[in-house]
Amino acid sequence: MGILKPMKSGRRFLAATLAAATQLFACSSSNAPAPPSATPPSGNQPIRGSERIGWDQRANDAAELATLGYAIYVDGARTVAAGVSCATPASATGFACSAALPMMAPGAHTLTVAAFNADGLESPQSSQILVTVVGTASSAPPVAPTAGNQTPASIDGAPLRVETLAGRVDSPNDLTVLPDGRLLIADRSGIRIAADGRLVDEPAYTLGSRDTVLAIAVDGDYSRNHFVYVAGTSPSRGGEPAFWLARLREAGNRLGERAVLLDGVPAVAGSVSASLRMGPDGNLYVSFDDGGDVKSSGDLGSFNGKLLRLKTDGTTPRDQSPPTPVYVAGIHSPRGLDWDPMSGSLWLADAQPASKTGRLNSVAEQRSATARRAAIEHSYAMSAQAMPSAMTFYRGTTIPQLTGALLVAAETNRGLLRVQFEASDRTRVRSTGSLLGDVITGARAMTVGRDGRLYVATRDSIVAISGM
Repeated sequence: MGILKPMKSGRRFLAATLAAATQLFACSSSNAPAPPSATPPSGNQPIRGSERIGWDQRANDAAELATLGYAIYVDGARTVAAGVSCATPASATGFACSAALPMMAPGAHTLTVAAFNADGLESPQSSQILVTVVGTASSAPPVAPTAGNQTPASIDGAPLRVETLAGRVDSPNDLTVLPDGRLLIADRSGIRIAADGRLVDEPAYTLGSRDTVLAIAVDGDYSRNHFVYVAGTSPSRGGEPAFWLARLREAGNRLGERAVLLDGVPAVAGSVSASLRMGPDGNLYVSFDDGGDVKSSGDLGSFNGKLLRLKTDGTTPRDQSPPTPVYVAGIHSPRGLDWDPMSGSLWLADAQPASKTGRLNSVAEQRSATARRAAIEHSYAMSAQAMPSAMTFYRGTTIPQLTGALLVAAETNRGLLRVQFEASDRTRVRSTGSLLGDVITGARAMTVGRDGRLYVATRDSIVAISGM
């Protein structure tokens, strides 16, 4: 039965009792914790004062309970619960726990709760709790952006400028920025360039009717060689699509002199994905999906489902061990990769479209004087409503509220997600929250510009976000 319990903190939260949790959910070689199995309050509960959310959590004992964390989903956006407290001893229905909730804007919301353990395995979500927040919004009301106009928005109460660049794009897959500030856009037709807030009329690179460009990266020595790297697909000799990696040279807003560095990696039409970035070590990091076969991600003889590390001429770096481009295995549908500017850690966004789930993975590298290898160290599950489509760390200064945050775009979720880390360990996720609400919908790609603005690609436009 749901209850509303005002708290002394003065913040606006919901309190509801979630009834007995169900059986353990098996996952991989260990078990995820028992999920909170909700008996939600009757009707749509109004939220007027300082409330908390409460639930009964099944655990074998207090020691196991102490290893659990909790995720609160507000309209599908995941946030690690703060201020959790659990009473001991357990009752017949489990340990009585409660936590604070993220701030919610006025209006109707759907809430669920899940538990996760130290291995990052998360339980199924509880039953839905329906609430209506009554009060003052925590941010400005969202308004859909239109070309040439500014949209009011805010992050943590700080006002933002949200502008849509003039011109139209066609289902972009990736964005990156040239040293002079021009924006490279990989879309369905090829590669476009935006300069001074406007799309250049002529495409920089045009594709064949059965080709795709999935990811782009800029050479670390671009000012000297003007090299741009591109990952995409084209029909193989047998007619099936295959991944390739190529180098192009930019001059006068056009890309040419194509040199293929890698090709022939199997792909499946209609469900291809790839990520590509230039690493801090001056090497290329490119990841291809599993080619429709989940087993291939564990097959070290295949480049499918892997992150490859290559020199800019397509050869294997000498310090790679064993002498193969395979750097990280166990990837299914790569949706972005980037290095934490504060810790140097590499992060990967991965998805499994068939199950509509996604994960954020941190990579740990083991390096000696003669060898370099890496593997996924921590893996964090995302909700089905927030399957990632892109990710980047915010390195700018115009939006200080985002400094050091990992930003994740989710085409199936409203807005963007901000991932924040523990201060003592930036491989440990502290919280995940939604940004900008309905201001930006259907985000497909993003990057941070030289001017500190965050550029986000939707299905048909490029949105630029900056501080006021």
